[in-house]
Amino acid sequence: MAKRGFRTLVILLSVGFVILKTDEEPLTVQADDAVREESLVNTYTQGKQAYAKEQWTSCIEHMENTLQLFKRHRAQLVHCRSKCHQEASNQTPMLVSPNDHQLSFYEKTIRDTLCLVKCQRKEKLDTRDAVAAARSVHTEILDRKPYDYLQLCYYKVGDLQSAISSAYTFLLQNPDHAVMKSNFRFYTSREGAQLQHIRNLEAQPYQELFLKGNDAYNKKDYDEVVTNFEQALHFYYKAEEECRLLCEGHFEKGPTLDLTMTIANHFTYSLRCKQQCPKKLSYLYGEQYDDYLPSHYHYLQYAYYQIGQVEKAYRAVSTHLLFHPNNEVMLHNKDYYSARLGLTGGHQQLEMFAPREEAVSYVQRDTDEKLLLAFIDTNFHSLKTKDPNQDLGYQFEDIESGQSGPMGPDRDRADNGAFQSKASKTLHQRNVSIIMSETELEGKNRFAADGLGDSNECDQLIQLATEAAVHGDGYNGRTSPHTKFETFEGLTIGRAVVLVSLGILNKSRVQLLLDISDRGRNYIEEYFGLDKGQVYFSYTHLVCRTARADSPANRSDLSHPVHADNCILMKDGRCRKEKPAYTWRDYSAIIYLNDDFDGGEFIFAKDKDNIQASVRPKCGRMVGFSAGQENTHGVKAVRKGRRCAVAIWFTLDHKHRERERFLAAQVLLGHSSIVNNTKSTSDGQEEAKSLPNKLTVKTERSPGKVAPDRSLPSETDHRRTVTATDDFVTNNAFQLERSRGYADDEHVEL
Repeated sequence: MAKRGFRTLVILLSVGFVILKTDEEPLTVQADDAVREESLVNTYTQGKQAYAKEQWTSCIEHMENTLQLFKRHRAQLVHCRSKCHQEASNQTPMLVSPNDHQLSFYEKTIRDTLCLVKCQRKEKLDTRDAVAAARSVHTEILDRKPYDYLQLCYYKVGDLQSAISSAYTFLLQNPDHAVMKSNFRFYTSREGAQLQHIRNLEAQPYQELFLKGNDAYNKKDYDEVVTNFEQALHFYYKAEEECRLLCEGHFEKGPTLDLTMTIANHFTYSLRCKQQCPKKLSYLYGEQYDDYLPSHYHYLQYAYYQIGQVEKAYRAVSTHLLFHPNNEVMLHNKDYYSARLGLTGGHQQLEMFAPREEAVSYVQRDTDEKLLLAFIDTNFHSLKTKDPNQDLGYQFEDIESGQSGPMGPDRDRADNGAFQSKASKTLHQRNVSIIMSETELEGKNRFAADGLGDSNECDQLIQLATEAAVHGDGYNGRTSPHTKFETFEGLTIGRAVVLVSLGILNKSRVQLLLDISDRGRNYIEEYFGLDKGQVYFSYTHLVCRTARADSPANRSDLSHPVHADNCILMKDGRCRKEKPAYTWRDYSAIIYLNDDFDGGEFIFAKDKDNIQASVRPKCGRMVGFSAGQENTHGVKAVRKGRRCAVAIWFTLDHKHRERERFLAAQVLLGHSSIVNNTKSTSDGQEEAKSLPNKLTVKTERSPGKVAPDRSLPSETDHRRTVTATDDFVTNNAFQLERSRGYADDEHVEL
């Protein structure tokens, strides 16, 4: 039986691949079928030549054609791979040895390959990039290099708006590019620049629909929420499948191995690429959105409830719980919907209200792939040898598809996308001094210092918080996110810059917020011996906690529960460094602004009842520490008064830097405005109309679990509100509320 099956397979090979000339030739199309690739390379080359000759119109024509050819090429690749996978799976096996799983695998693989060869030949594709230059061209296009040429070519022909959009699109992929940042500032300062019309020229349908759905959510137009998020889900799953198919391309890493090793290597390379697709697709205008896919179901569960479709709301909740089974908000909502629907748990009811099929398949596949990669990482890592032909630990490369672009020598890394303020003097000049070391604080990588700010600066920042901080900022409008006895208010740099641009806030006070946070970073660098330019801001938040009038004097709860800043603190003491924690955070700092309140001490602690050390806040005092499990911390109850501070998180990974600081540099230096360049009226009304989203204070939901929680996914602490600054140049800039912080915030009251 096995011999007959093998003979049949040989016949399939000999009949199917008649285009092959020798046994050594790979399964691919003929070299003369690389016309499409050559056309792409030639078009791009001609565009660069036109640029060099200052033939600006020709440059635009060829670069735009390059982008269109590339999109068509990728669409055809996706079509061929998707079509052939489907056909190979649906065809009836021809082999008569069903128990020979290896032979069955190769039959399906060969059928798939035969289909791919035919499809690629029909579409004139060469997936092996036979033209060597094509690979470098693909890389440059993925890095948005054509927009680097287009921005100047459009400017030279007088199309300022297209020049701005091209520069902006390039910066979203290459945010540290110093020359382009300078060009962007120049363009946006020119007369006639309309920032509200600047577009991301590479925006995808699922992104646009997500933003429209979010805008409808903020307007409480729940029918539109449902329409947009359902469509966004459809296009997201489609985009992820396309991303995964594009991961099945050429592989040339490592030495030549035997058949099994080669297949395993290429498969693992492809699988790692596929596992990066969710991260790649979760960027909205240069900013990564945490928990992107599950958040769709969170929007939908509440929107369906609001329009009276409780059954669909229940299914959306059940679907969200596939991703986060212990989410307390979703568990509460599920119980609430169950009661509304009168569910008793019968088998038929469970089927009717089961999680949605597309998510079930997605989560199962993702779980299986992660298990397989974990097996690979665990077992092959231990097999590393000096023989490169056997060193599978190195062969299974850890790649990252869709990264924000390689760092080149022309990028201004030291700039950090941040504004290095004039007021950021050296720390020695400011007489900053350590008041508590690791010994006094009873732990590693922690300190407390005085002298980061004076009384006038502290007063100015407290006034800034009074004028602009929003109740529940970062907590989806919940004014008491941690304890019912206190209210929380905050101000991000993004929101501050918006208000400066509108003429609502004093520019010097916002400048001071940047200055004092710069000092904090400088001291973190000095204390921990880090190189200048190595530490990036990840998130900056001006925050105040205020005791309610009815707060009891003998409170035993905490103002902020004990947690770690880059991992999920579990009840058994373990700290899991995984999503939704902010695993990229490396260092943290809090600079205090006042001491005229009772309680509110910062504590290093293993848990609420195991406090190692406490620090009493005062103006200019800073606590700094590494952000991992070694420095779990919290805040004692604020029993009376208002406690204000500047909270700062730092990262060593430039991809997670705080992008609002780039915008702050433009606005505070007068190079740019977030709103329309209309001249302001005496009362600022013209600018206010240009801001598409309200900056109002949200009221706290009434206590008690009487309805589903309206807040967006709330698994984490220090959740931020992304203001219009995160997409300040799109059609209808948006206000996107999302989780930012620590998973132990699931214990907050609803």
